[in-house]
Amino acid sequence: MAQEGGNKYNTASRTLLMLTIAFTIASIVLVGRIVYIRWFWEPNPKALKMKDFKVQSLSTSLAPRRGDILDCNGKTLATSVPRYDIEIDCKVQWSTYKGQTDKLEHSNKTKGAANEEEWKRDLKAFIKGLVRILDDGRSAEKLEKDILRRRESTDPDVSKTIRIASSVDYKKMLEIKKLPLARRNTSEGGVKFNVVEERDYPYGELARRTLGYVKNNIDCNRAKGIEGSYNYELHGSEGIEWKKMVDDKTWVKDTDSTSVEPVNGRDIKLTLDIDIQDLADRALRRQVIDDENIRNACMIVMEVKTGAVKAMVNLHRDKNGKVDESLSIALKESTEPGSVFKTVGLMTLLDDNKVRLSTRIPTNHGVLQNFKTDRHIADYERQTKRNTISVLEGLEMSSNYVFAYLAIDKYKDNPKEFLGRYYDYGFGSNWEFDIKGMARCQLPDPNSKRFSITDIGSLAYGYSAHVTPLHTLTFYNAIANNGALVKPWIVEQVLEYGKPVKTFRTEYLNRSICKQSTRDSLVRALRSVVTNGTGSKLKSAKCSVAGKTGTARMILEENDSPSPSNPYISTDGKMRNQGSFVGFFPAEDPVYSAIVVVYSGLSEKSYYGGSRPAEAFREVVDGLYAMRPEWRTVVSEESGIPAMQTRISAVGRNDPDIVPDVMGLGLNEAIYKIENSGYRCRFEGVGHVQSQSPQAGKDLQKGGTISIRLE
Repeated sequence: MAQEGGNKYNTASRTLLMLTIAFTIASIVLVGRIVYIRWFWEPNPKALKMKDFKVQSLSTSLAPRRGDILDCNGKTLATSVPRYDIEIDCKVQWSTYKGQTDKLEHSNKTKGAANEEEWKRDLKAFIKGLVRILDDGRSAEKLEKDILRRRESTDPDVSKTIRIASSVDYKKMLEIKKLPLARRNTSEGGVKFNVVEERDYPYGELARRTLGYVKNNIDCNRAKGIEGSYNYELHGSEGIEWKKMVDDKTWVKDTDSTSVEPVNGRDIKLTLDIDIQDLADRALRRQVIDDENIRNACMIVMEVKTGAVKAMVNLHRDKNGKVDESLSIALKESTEPGSVFKTVGLMTLLDDNKVRLSTRIPTNHGVLQNFKTDRHIADYERQTKRNTISVLEGLEMSSNYVFAYLAIDKYKDNPKEFLGRYYDYGFGSNWEFDIKGMARCQLPDPNSKRFSITDIGSLAYGYSAHVTPLHTLTFYNAIANNGALVKPWIVEQVLEYGKPVKTFRTEYLNRSICKQSTRDSLVRALRSVVTNGTGSKLKSAKCSVAGKTGTARMILEENDSPSPSNPYISTDGKMRNQGSFVGFFPAEDPVYSAIVVVYSGLSEKSYYGGSRPAEAFREVVDGLYAMRPEWRTVVSEESGIPAMQTRISAVGRNDPDIVPDVMGLGLNEAIYKIENSGYRCRFEGVGHVQSQSPQAGKDLQKGGTISIRLE
């Protein structure tokens, strides 16, 4: 027994000894290996370059959501919406199905072949449903054939993944997901839905050129309009996400790396009112759409007190005759404005006390040296049997002769004085608008060797200068705004999550461009243009309008084949014309100012501001009248409130022995009109005539006295 116990003891001892030796050797080897690696081993340089020894990683950009563009009432004009690009992996599971060899029961087909046939049946049903849902005219058979060709191709240059639909909306995407193949996992069916943010404009063409256009928040660096001018605020900041490749060669988010979340873009709130924009767009299209010779047209509606742009329409007819908003006419069409500029010269003459509206000048048969004979004057002489004409009558009939004569006669010794006033009116300061790219004004340079006194004559009736419609409207808006020249603006606020981070307000370019008496005289004169002159189409508007018509020839471009002796006429006698109407309403207490301009192609036909532009203007006036019920009790025709409509009458148009109407006139003009009619004047007070006795239209013998009271 003792020997048996000793044997067991010896066996255990030998086992422990062997284990001890083994562990000792292993420890020595391990320690030696550690020492070798730590101090002696150097990696193989070639191994460092092998991708299999590295964890592959990459960074991807996280796109921010582009901000919305809103109108003044918060209606969405531009927004980003999710769209879906649909791709299919033509080779999905193909190698797996091909490699399967297990037999199915009661079938001579392999399992892989059966799965392949099932995939193809689902593909056929999927393609048929896709074409039906998208309804884009594609052939289901052709698309299916292309996918199967790629699936069976062994050519490595043939792409295995193709896009089968783009920009699919959310509703259709849900329908497509219910189709066979799309119901499978992507790794089995091969159908993949990639979400992309695309820009959507809910109101279609309305204000499109003002808003600009971008497809998405990635391709937006060359955007125009608000989209381009405020791209920094709208775009936001991109984020960064790191991904790494795992063993199955797929990319997953690398949680060990730092990611940066994207910052969404801010919203832009505009002064535009989409309802007024719609009204203006319809009114202008109605005048443009039926005349294929009208190439461009624009309309701007502005709030008088603030200078906020409420509507801006830009219409362009392309070579195929389609009319759309593709050019920024209102901001970039810098042309000679024509007769709407006569008011600018008249303001200067009145404010410098050179003339009054009642001032009369010799008609001279409409002949002025170095200028084309004015046929309107010959008509006036024939109708009135007079050889003098008043300034007011000259404006009513839009006589080039009257204003060229006055500018040269009053400023021939100091043309710089005349031109300098145009800078005061904002035509030379070249202020910036919220939308980038506005054309600059060009005025004659009195220091130029090519300058002559005739330049101020032609400037006085709308030539020798180039201005945009927005510049012209800004000037007329100042008349409506008691002489205050405000800078037009269209961006009201920048919003972040609904809260304003930037707010823009009215900016004054000139607190007063003229005296109050000058402004009042101009309002009367512009009202008279509508009631007695070339703006008669607006006489029947729902509320009183003060404004001016304009017609001008345009300098031809090189491809129009201009005559060598006359840049306004082509070699075959055709011209490009522009017609415009600009004004404000209601005339007594202006709320809105507006301008309409149409530009023709080469034609022998003229386009007058008193025709199509005036009709479009009137439609907007009537539409706003309907939208503003408070006007009906203040300025309706039936109420007789528009006092200026009854107070305005042309100087020198009074019948013999009939008391003239001097209501609303200044003292000098009232005295001139009364005395010119053969009566004496007695007055009291200061300001403008508020009452007269006897009243206008009453019989009174010549030499009698008319008493007036001014306030």
